Formats: sequence, C-alpha cells, structure tokens
Amino acid sequence: LLRFENSAASNIFVFNNIFWRQPDQAGGYMIKADNPDISNFILNYNFYYTGSASVPDVFFYGGRSYKTLSLFQSNTGNEANGRWVDPLFESPPFDIELKNGSPAIDAGIALEKVPTDIKGVKRPSGLGTDIGAYEKNQSQK
Repeated sequence: LLRFENSAASNIFVFNNIFWRQPDQAGGYMIKADNPDISNFILNYNFYYTGSASVPDVFFYGGRSYKTLSLFQSNTGNEANGRWVDPLFESPPFDIELKNGSPAIDAGIALEKVPTDIKGVKRPSGLGTDIGAYEKNQSQK
C-alpha cells in the first residue's frame, strides 16, 4: 500500500515496485494519493496484483477512485508501463524473490539512485532492471 495523504510534498516518483495483496486479504486501496492538487506525483513501471479478478477500487488518486489499472492509466496519465500481472514470487508472502520466468524480470527502468537491490545485487543484472525489491542475478535468469 502506498499512501500519500494531505501532504504539500511534490516531485514524488514511484517506479519499479510490486504492489501485491493475497487473494484472501481484505480489500482497500493499493495506491491512495488523495490530494486533489498533486504536483508531479508520477507512477510508472509498477506491477499490481491481488490474485482476484473481482476487487474493490484499488486506486484513489487526485480525489477520484478507480477500479482498474486501465481506468487509472487513462484518467491520470500515470503507469504507461504499469501492469496488472502476477509477479510470480518464490513463496509469497514470506519469500518475495522472483521465480525464474517472472514477468517482472528485466521489465523495469534503470534508476541511477537505486544501483542495487535490497541484498546489494547490482542493478541491472541482465538485459534490464527487475521490478521489485530483488534483482535476479544474471546467471539465475
């Protein structure tokens, strides 16, 4: 869940994340940015997944609620490269490293300020940066 509420902050960039919720988890917004005058709040190259085709509104942005990623994309201009897809974690929710064949592998964008993953593995380690906290070592892809 990403929450950005009642803040005067601007120039917020959210890239290469996986917003994931177990199918049996209670609903609620995955993205909640309720400031109607958000200044330069950009989301892109993020994955979203709940394990269910039927979910309540998952995005609240700029004073409006959206049920699907495609509605969020078309109404906000965000997430041009975002996807609603199972990231294929090893053993969620306890092991969120990516399985071989995950669509998140090489699907992100290189970010100068994020040169390594959570374990210190260099990004990118292959054709592109992996989306999520863990970068698959090139030899493991």
